[in-house]
Amino acid sequence: MANEKIIFISEGSSLIIRALERNLEKNGCELIKCALDVADINSHQQESSIFLLYLSGAEDEKTDALIYLKDLCTERDKLLILIGNPADIKSVEEFIPEPIISASFERPVNVDALLERLAYLTDVNATQGRLKHILVVDDDETFLKTVKRIGCRASTA
Repeated sequence: MANEKIIFISEGSSLIIRALERNLEKNGCELIKCALDVADINSHQQESSIFLLYLSGAEDEKTDALIYLKDLCTERDKLLILIGNPADIKSVEEFIPEPIISASFERPVNVDALLERLAYLTDVNATQGRLKHILVVDDDETFLKTVKRIGCRASTA
């Protein structure tokens, strides 16, 4: 997982966040720091296929950013990894369905386990990018919503 770019999304900066950032950078990750904000995420979305969201407990106030993240991950094949308390992870799952979340880690996070999972996910994501895609044409809006909800990439024409 050498020199993997990761969009690191967090609200503010704490000692724990800075320690996690240092550990990731020490292990060859290039972090692109970003706030949990639609405009900020949008300005960095092209820089990586991996979002690492560090949950602080205030995500309920940022539902627009969470929904935007969900849409990006679904429509652009981005990976989303959550780090937080079990309650925070559960609250985010109300806005981002579990199939869209590539991995989640409870705090305190084991950096070695996180790096191992990141390496695995990037390998799998690269392989899936080479897979064939199936085009389904249907005029039923309910079907499209169901497909998006379960985490498949879907769009209207």
